[in-house]
Amino acid sequence: MIWALITPQVLTHIFFTWAQKIKNWGVIDIAWGLGFVVTNITALAQVGSFSFSNILVTSMTSFWAFRLAIYLFKRNHGKPEDWRYAQFREEWKPNSNLQGYLKVFVFQGLLMFAVSLPQVVFILSGKQLEWGILEILGLIIWVQGITFETLADSQLAKFKKSPENKGKVMMSGVWSLSRHPNYYGEVSLWWGFFLMLYNYIPIWTVIGPLLITFFIVNVTGIALLEKRYESNQEFQKYKGRTNMLFPWFPKKD
Repeated sequence: MIWALITPQVLTHIFFTWAQKIKNWGVIDIAWGLGFVVTNITALAQVGSFSFSNILVTSMTSFWAFRLAIYLFKRNHGKPEDWRYAQFREEWKPNSNLQGYLKVFVFQGLLMFAVSLPQVVFILSGKQLEWGILEILGLIIWVQGITFETLADSQLAKFKKSPENKGKVMMSGVWSLSRHPNYYGEVSLWWGFFLMLYNYIPIWTVIGPLLITFFIVNVTGIALLEKRYESNQEFQKYKGRTNMLFPWFPKKD
């Protein structure tokens, strides 16, 4: 398992070198999904078992990762550094490069490994999926998660392309059901993975979905965005009638 820990660190180091060259830490967002592919392929190569179950798990991870990486590349290409990283640069002066390397790149490499533990441990176990209720339910949750995330990203990208929407809050489509439907999709697909593999992995691997849920809700995702828009009156009205994470019908004004 040590190699599945080392390889994402190698990847994030490469991306840090690239980030320093172009002066944009935002490239780590592209590396995020790719790091999971690296951990899965490393485990696959280590165990040497290319069974249907192992290929399925690796393919599901890769599909999610490449979709996300391509989306983020298109979204960020040619644009200034994401406001979160620009803010970190200012907060961490005069040692912003060292702190950025450790807190953004090295840390995310470790997080990639931790979140991917259910898949990595399953692949290394050599066990095969037997399609019972839990496995099918987990797969269904994963599919609805990736579908929700893809819809949310697509609808938001289309919304932002229109000049008339500049400065406005996205509140239609799946965004009418949740203030952060992309993050809901992300969180639920990892829980779907865990549930699908539950019968074949130790319970402590639940640290994977728990960590991604905690960081998205409380640290890097929702918490930062909610704080950024706390003075936006349009967002506050939206907040009053729309669930934060889990999709549900909006409340009436």
